[in-house]
Amino acid sequence: MTSIVVTKEEVYKKKPEELTMLLYEALEKNLIEAAQGIESNQMGLANSKLQKANDIIQRLGAGINYEAGIIADQLHVLYEYLAEKVIVANQHKNQNLCKEVLVIVKRLSDSWKEAMDLAKKGTAGVKRKTGSYDDQIDFASSYTAATAEKALDYKK
Repeated sequence: MTSIVVTKEEVYKKKPEELTMLLYEALEKNLIEAAQGIESNQMGLANSKLQKANDIIQRLGAGINYEAGIIADQLHVLYEYLAEKVIVANQHKNQNLCKEVLVIVKRLSDSWKEAMDLAKKGTAGVKRKTGSYDDQIDFASSYTAATAEKALDYKK
């Protein structure tokens, strides 16, 4: 995973779905670093990275647009599951739980990226309802500038 440095100005210019992608990337990075910290017996580092991971998961959950239907409810449940696993991983410094969460997050991230790519291409092969992408699929509509700024903190 490559680390991308993003300035505050760039974050403010990002669309909500791009901010979500930034959060997924930061979440992956923190989970990887937490697992490495546990493996190298750097428990303070692991603790810090798992706390950041949990905060990112909470922010992702806060950005869910519940008007999107059942998928939003399912995503909420999944985020709660991930948050619980991260807490347990932190309590027990369990590298396997970090990796379990990371696998799920990578799938979410890959799916999110694919959805963004399809939206850019005009969703080739996918029948869309009338209205813009932001009106139909906008899990991140409630992100604020403060959340965008926090995304920068988690990339470090």
